Amino acid sequence: MADHRKPVPEIVLLISCLSGLLYWTANPAQAGSFAALYTPSTAAEGEADAEAPAEKPKKKQYAEEAVKHYNRGVEFHQNGSLNQAIQEYKAAIVADGRLAEAYSNLGAVYLAQKSYEKAAEAFNKALALKPDKPTTLNGLGNALYARGKAAEAKDKWAKAIEIDPTFGSAYYNMGNALESEKDDKAALAEYMKAIEANPKVVMPDAYYRIGGILHKTKHLAQSNVFLKKSLELAPSSDFVRDAQKMLKEQETEFTREAATRELEMTVVPPSKETGTTTKKSGDGTVAAVEKKPASEKTATEKSASDSAAQKPRFPLFRRKAKEEKKVEMFVQPPGSGDDLKPSPTDAGSKDNESQTSNDAWK
Repeated sequence: MADHRKPVPEIVLLISCLSGLLYWTANPAQAGSFAALYTPSTAAEGEADAEAPAEKPKKKQYAEEAVKHYNRGVEFHQNGSLNQAIQEYKAAIVADGRLAEAYSNLGAVYLAQKSYEKAAEAFNKALALKPDKPTTLNGLGNALYARGKAAEAKDKWAKAIEIDPTFGSAYYNMGNALESEKDDKAALAEYMKAIEANPKVVMPDAYYRIGGILHKTKHLAQSNVFLKKSLELAPSSDFVRDAQKMLKEQETEFTREAATRELEMTVVPPSKETGTTTKKSGDGTVAAVEKKPASEKTATEKSASDSAAQKPRFPLFRRKAKEEKKVEMFVQPPGSGDDLKPSPTDAGSKDNESQTSNDAWK
């Protein structure tokens, strides 16, 4: 008679599986944790999702066609082909209306064409998509200022600076507005901030503006430094001719002052001991005739001196003598005073290319 009993281990395993199935049916929540226990990778992901905060959904990338039109627009923009740039920026917007940069650059083109109302409209659309873009705020400020809305413009520039304290263009525009309001001191402060805001970004226009204010206020030596720096940074800029004109006026003034100082140095005051006066003539020094002692004077000289002593001495005669000395004096020009001559400038060279750029559409 055959023994139909199964081995003990197999019976135990069967009973265990049946009891587990009944338990999962009664407790479905526990089934998940059990399954997770035997799927290590799934369990790790579940725990990470439970602990980490929910990630923000990734933004959808701009349409490829929009990006192509936008890049073409930037090329036209940088080359000065503004009408073609407008067409490309508009095509980029049609391809993807979320492209805030296309709106901002479109506003910059309209700004360059002095279509200030269109520029403001484009900048506002860009800000509706990206409210905290300093370049867009700066451009909108320019459009508002050109339309006579100075207070609103300053508010936009101030906000751009608040968002990015290294944004030099906003400082420069603020200084330009203050200079037009005759507040030279405040304007100088803003121009200096524009220069110091970001050492990696040169601001030749700020150097030029500072030099102009200092020239106007007769601080010629300081103005000379800033104007030369502006020409060094941007030898082909629009302000070159005006900067060169101011520098020429300054060199003329420096030469005149140097000649005046040399003229004053040629006059030696009278000697206290003999009462003689010396003066320069040519390369040598000529001394006036010394006074003779009274004992050596002739009778004629004594008579003349006595009669002169009896006459009253009026200031008019003394002033006349001084005038005669000035007329007789010969001032030799400086022999090697290169520093007193106007320095030649090469700022007008056509071979140099402009280094300036429009920050509003970067």
